[in-house]
Amino acid sequence: MSKSSRGAEPIREVKAADGTVRWRVVVDAGHHPDGRRRQVTSTHRTKREARAQLAKIRADVARGNYVPRDGETLDALLDRWIAGRRDVRPVTVQGYRDVLVPVRKQLGKRHVQDLTIADADCLVDWMAREGGHRGQGLSPRSVVATLGALSQALDLAAREGLVTRNVARLVKRPRQRRVDVQRWTAAETSQFREHVLTDRLAGAWLLSLAGLRRSEVLGLRWSDVDLDAGTVRIEQARVAVTPTTDTVDEPKSGQSRRTVPVGLVPGVTAALRGLRARQAADRLALGPAYLDSGLVVVDSAGKPPRPEWYSDRFRALCRDAGVSVIHLHATRHTLADTLLNAGMPAVDVAAWLGHTTEVLHERYGRATAGGISAVGERLGALYAAGL
Repeated sequence: MSKSSRGAEPIREVKAADGTVRWRVVVDAGHHPDGRRRQVTSTHRTKREARAQLAKIRADVARGNYVPRDGETLDALLDRWIAGRRDVRPVTVQGYRDVLVPVRKQLGKRHVQDLTIADADCLVDWMAREGGHRGQGLSPRSVVATLGALSQALDLAAREGLVTRNVARLVKRPRQRRVDVQRWTAAETSQFREHVLTDRLAGAWLLSLAGLRRSEVLGLRWSDVDLDAGTVRIEQARVAVTPTTDTVDEPKSGQSRRTVPVGLVPGVTAALRGLRARQAADRLALGPAYLDSGLVVVDSAGKPPRPEWYSDRFRALCRDAGVSVIHLHATRHTLADTLLNAGMPAVDVAAWLGHTTEVLHERYGRATAGGISAVGERLGALYAAGL
């Protein structure tokens, strides 16, 4: 009976052309995802080293954590992960590309299987020190966002069996300071509202004050507006993808797709009627040169403005109105505070605003029957009373 038939070690002596002796291991290491047997071959200077490698492979296979050697770089993995994110909006994909720039710069050429927790720690330290595109340190929030995207990409590698652990999830995140979002007082809200009533886009500004997101206002079509019923349907959003391009996409989430009875808020329907009449006059004046996009927010030639322009214009109007210059999105925070302080159920306020956070639903449950209309009625009463 031969040695191999008696279960001899899968190690054999090989001799190179120059007479050098090496020891080669050929061992079964489980199976490929398609069921084919996976064999691993390695060559060593001594039989002792070969036996050590054999024992390691067999132990890893027995524990279920054997990972075959793979030469994929982190850059390649990130490319594959981003290409597979068909479940998110283009603006989100672009956001992933942006936050992963520091990762590519520091670790992109490294093999995924060679990454260590120490590498992830060094990445965090470097980003906090000089990871910005101008060499400035990144904020804790930006560092956490980058680690989050990297973690998702490495999760893909773990699912495919390329790595046994996700080093990005094992590194300690920097502490994020809670930043209070600036709000307007009731007087400032009223002052701004009165100021913008004479602006060309008064209807749009009143929609923003009523809690619609910038993307929702800019994506709103006249076909989504029912002036007789006093409602607007949020069916799409227009967002900036890069500093020079924007796109029309699905609303931010399922909860964002909603019908908002903005006619319950004084002045909104009248302002929208005025805006539509102004656009009709522009269309008549320009004739074929007018760009008929069907959108509510356009310039005098029918061209939709860049999302950044809308925010810049908002800040300019804040200065002109003599109120605090806040972020456009902070109008939603202001409105939420106003409604909650007036005693509206938080879940109904969330329905009006199109919130989707799981924490909110876990804490407050489902919206009450007619809750979103109740918000509009209360909001209308608050405006009538001067907030």
